[in-house]
Amino acid sequence: MLFIRLFGSPRLSLDQQPLPFNGPPKTLPLLAYLLLHRSQSLERQQIAFTLWPDDPEPAARANLRRHLHWLGRLLPDLPDSHAQPWLLSSPSTIQWNPRSEYWLDVAEFERSCADSNALADAASLYAGDLLETSYDDWIFFERERLRELYFAALIRLIIQQRCARQYSQALASAQLLLSRDPFREDAVRQVIALRYEMGDRAGAIAEYERFAQRLQQEMGVAPMPETLALNETVLRQGRLAGMFPSPAVEAAEPAGQPPILRSTTLLPFVGRQREIERLQARWSRAARGTSGSAGGLL
Repeated sequence: MLFIRLFGSPRLSLDQQPLPFNGPPKTLPLLAYLLLHRSQSLERQQIAFTLWPDDPEPAARANLRRHLHWLGRLLPDLPDSHAQPWLLSSPSTIQWNPRSEYWLDVAEFERSCADSNALADAASLYAGDLLETSYDDWIFFERERLRELYFAALIRLIIQQRCARQYSQALASAQLLLSRDPFREDAVRQVIALRYEMGDRAGAIAEYERFAQRLQQEMGVAPMPETLALNETVLRQGRLAGMFPSPAVEAAEPAGQPPILRSTTLLPFVGRQREIERLQARWSRAARGTSGSAGGLL
């Protein structure tokens, strides 16, 4: 069995033994691109344009041929003549063979995110952002899609744990989320509420004050109204019971999640500063909107 891990620092292993993967610089992104689109037979021209967007078409196609040759050399030999090949290819297309004997952390992560009983598994599989050492333009979209899926799964897991009164586990999950995104305000509210419910009112107040100060210093804004309201409730020692969701709420995709970008044929970013700025603004607004809508999660 070939084990492939693309979260964090990419790693390959064969039957639990690390597999060296040394080749030209685009060999790993090429493998990742094929794996992330494993259900599709991809046009070679599309792959070449995506991975080498600044090269003329003949050079891009030549690069693709060279890197496919290297990829074939770096992937392990098949165990027997009846084993499924790693790649399915034709003169015009190439595809990672979904029937080959492999395990992919991204595929397992996506399956776990869709299963309400496996959200803890999803969190453990996310060892870091997708291909965190790679900076190809196309990776940005897939990286953000999986990152938001991870955040959504963690929020659902926190709600599950709170509904089950597993406060220590819920607090650990919320702190894990904040270790990856310290300004995720819905997670901050979860931490405040959890500390309060655990009897640590002073800790809940201190959590709010630290966050409000950091938000003001680094972004020049105040916490969202929902966060202010939660802090007021804690200060007056009020009840949070009305803020709890029903256990069924976590089974649905949380409302107000930032938009997930689907895979598509991507254009290069060169000369597209306006598009980049619009995209960045869109994500910023969406992230704040998610935080604002999360009051119902408490």
